[in-house]
Amino acid sequence: MLRKCMIASVFAAMLLSGCADLSSDPRVGPLPTTKPVPLVRYWDGVAFTTTEVEAVLAYVNTVDVDTLDLDVGLDRRAARSIVQAQPITTMNRLSSLYFVGKVTLRKLKVAVKTPPPPVG
Repeated sequence: MLRKCMIASVFAAMLLSGCADLSSDPRVGPLPTTKPVPLVRYWDGVAFTTTEVEAVLAYVNTVDVDTLDLDVGLDRRAARSIVQAQPITTMNRLSSLYFVGKVTLRKLKVAVKTPPPPVG
């Protein structure tokens, strides 16, 4: 209880003095640090962080039908739909394309996380 009272009084004094840095006060100790939470949005039930959205959009705008069909394993109709729509600037546009749904989006998400095979 005494520690709570000390913390409250130190906090009140610091607020009144215009100082908001409690971590330098030895009676309070360091403030916990928090990591920023990545923004997550869903398309066709598949979760994407902002970084994954950027990676997928960059990827679908640089690949051809054969790469999407053979290497990524998309249905050829989805692969054709994606290539014909290039450049694709939003996930809403990508997810609205013919034959692009949950399975296609999951495969694209995995494709951008998988390192390319070694050359030669």
